[in-house]
Amino acid sequence: MINLSNHKNQKTYMDYSKELLDRIWGKGIPVEGYNPNIIRKDACGAWILRNSYELDDSDYCWVVDHIFPLTLLKQNYINESEINLFDNLRPLNKKNYISKANDYPNYKAVIIAEGDKNISCDKLFTVNKELQQKLSILFGLNK
Repeated sequence: MINLSNHKNQKTYMDYSKELLDRIWGKGIPVEGYNPNIIRKDACGAWILRNSYELDDSDYCWVVDHIFPLTLLKQNYINESEINLFDNLRPLNKKNYISKANDYPNYKAVIIAEGDKNISCDKLFTVNKELQQKLSILFGLNK
């Protein structure tokens, strides 16, 4: 089992309310045998811990990811109030968030779960077509 005892409880919520962070956390992948209120996996399959939000010294640190990257939305003159639409937000292990950067719809993960630990990897992912289409419609970016 993953050791939860040496993770700090201090949280910095930045611009997201606790309620919104809880909803975003709910988009993480629950894993059988683990309490989904405490631990989940991100879209790349890396472990994330609820109390490790923005906790940089944790291997299970997670942040809020804009699936369709923030920078690309701003380049397309998307209104600031629309950028944080819930459908475009998800929890992502911070190392995967950094490696994803502004890549969309294909991006690289650098960490995945193996057993009860996260390990380094170099794996490509693609946002599923259904979500790509939904985000394109939401942001008025149909080609």
